Amino acid sequence: MPRRRRLTPGASGSAVALTAQDTFLIVAQAMKVVFLPQKREVEMPGGQRVADLLRKLDLLPGTVLVIRGDELLTSEDTVADSDTIEIRNVLSGGSS
Repeated sequence: MPRRRRLTPGASGSAVALTAQDTFLIVAQAMKVVFLPQKREVEMPGGQRVADLLRKLDLLPGTVLVIRGDELLTSEDTVADSDTIEIRNVLSGGSS
């Protein structure tokens, strides 16, 4: 039967060594990403820069706006697990 242990983060925040006898249930909160106007939602891990998130979603930074609440985020901003962000397509046009 597996041993039960209390899991506490180390000084670095997440380094834990596991053995074959150890069984852990890890529940992680994920950041909610909402694509507008499509109203499609996905969950992604937080704790990363916006530029890295867009790369993982195969989106080019100049083609979308990334918004948290009422704040427009830049590629260098970091998003957290507890965040809900909106990704909106940039539309441009001209007159004929």
